Amino acid sequence: MHVKLWTAKALICLITLISVGLFSFSFVYAKSFEVKGRVRDSDGNDVPHAIVTATCGGITKITEAAGNGFYTFNFSEDQCPGEDEIIVTAESEGSEGSNSGNSSGTFVVLDIVLWAPVAIPEFGAVAGVITGAVSIGSYFLLKKKARL
Repeated sequence: MHVKLWTAKALICLITLISVGLFSFSFVYAKSFEVKGRVRDSDGNDVPHAIVTATCGGITKITEAAGNGFYTFNFSEDQCPGEDEIIVTAESEGSEGSNSGNSSGTFVVLDIVLWAPVAIPEFGAVAGVITGAVSIGSYFLLKKKARL
């Protein structure tokens, strides 16, 4: 009888240890995911060493893209729950771009295309060109009237 009791206790301990181990394994590995992608320019060329920033759930992480434009971040589900939006931005030599998505499984792919900023002339320069054009037009108009 003593052996049967010892065997039952050992079996219960073994089942408990296996259950706790499996639960711990799933807790550790099911709670994280990868955010990865590639940074390219508007012509589709890889952008090496771009500075990439990922933000989710109030957590911001920064990395440098590899020489082939690839980047990777790791987030836990505690840092970035599935319903939270992941925003990834990249910047290199004055060009910038962004992409966003949500976590869905073990990884999220968010490729980024960098665009050069469009130069918009200042109002003073535009006003100067318009004023100059009107002045020249007025000059020729007055000169034409003077001949008549």
